[in-house]
Amino acid sequence: MLGSLKSRPNYKWIILAVSMLTFGSANMGTQVLSPLRDKITADIAMTQTQLGLLTSAYVIAGIFLPILLSMVYRKIPIKNIVIAGGLLMSAGFLAFSLAGDYTGLIVARFISGIGSVVFLTASPVIASYAFRDGGLGFAMGIYGIAPCLFSLITLNVFGRFASWRTAVRVVSVFTFLVVAAIVLLLDKKTGQYAEAKKAGGEKKGKGEPLGFEVWKLGFMSMCMGATTLMYVTYAPGLYTGMGYSQSTALFVTSLYMGLNIFFTAIVGKILDKNRDYKRTISAAFLILLGVMDLLLSLSFIPGKLVLGVLMGVITTAPPIAMFSMYAEVCPPDKMTTGTCIVSFLQNVGQYLGPVAGGMLLDAGRGYPSVFTLMAVILVCGGLVIYTVKFRPQGPADQEKSG
Repeated sequence: MLGSLKSRPNYKWIILAVSMLTFGSANMGTQVLSPLRDKITADIAMTQTQLGLLTSAYVIAGIFLPILLSMVYRKIPIKNIVIAGGLLMSAGFLAFSLAGDYTGLIVARFISGIGSVVFLTASPVIASYAFRDGGLGFAMGIYGIAPCLFSLITLNVFGRFASWRTAVRVVSVFTFLVVAAIVLLLDKKTGQYAEAKKAGGEKKGKGEPLGFEVWKLGFMSMCMGATTLMYVTYAPGLYTGMGYSQSTALFVTSLYMGLNIFFTAIVGKILDKNRDYKRTISAAFLILLGVMDLLLSLSFIPGKLVLGVLMGVITTAPPIAMFSMYAEVCPPDKMTTGTCIVSFLQNVGQYLGPVAGGMLLDAGRGYPSVFTLMAVILVCGGLVIYTVKFRPQGPADQEKSG
């Protein structure tokens, strides 16, 4: 079956679809606690800070694992590592659904997060590998649909389950099915840039250095990771505090990423036209998003649900630009290392963001202080990413971009 698929010209789209499933599954695991928080705290008592820590426990492994994974990816086929990570992730969610106290929840969340790190670091490498010969911006635009779609499902469906334990078990089963798709549909060499380079007859050597610019890309990822997880964690509380129902609050919150479905491919095409658009659009949209977070924090600003909807449109561009900037910043043989650095910083942000928000709430500062902090983080991310410098384009690259 796999042999016949590989011979087809559309096999790269199958690879992209599998990478989207891995990305979406990890994203679902990140956000699943948001619609379930009231049910979980009613069953197992905890403070807002502890709840923020529980949310962040999913990404703790992402602080120390990505750099190690960047070395492992060079020695072991990515497919094998992703399968192992997915099985661990599924087992962690199952253990979470069976936990009877806060300690059990934290440990299970941490275990599932280890597998999630593998999914999150490998999925963009797999996707970019499939389109390494051209059309990466458009492909990353399609790839960006995954977190949007899974955010809509997670925030609008899982809260309707009578039991939070059942909802988490559904995530566990879905992750297992994603692993099955990886086993059946991915070739063992998928994502192995080093193998592709060797097959091309290039001499072995240290190659082009990775450089400092990837850390700027990582800082942008850290800001996005922190504010995205803060938003999906605390926006429902902000909206319900205004008098809206929980279902309305969760729906508007889901649009933060859900509306991207309609714009990701278009944005990807635009980014393919001019590489400088990636930097400029990222910076402008991050700063604009920060301004809108600030507006949400101000009590005298009307129409905050409208702001929530508009933010769903604005969040389309920065993630897609970031994914497509990997190839502009990282040498081909160091893509996995660059991806793991960016993932490391993203997970630092995702860990610190919800915890900082919970601490502000426990200190009595209220939801506006959380959104003010988000605004500051996003503006800093926008200013930094605007200074990133791309790798020079070779003749072949210029021909593709033309």
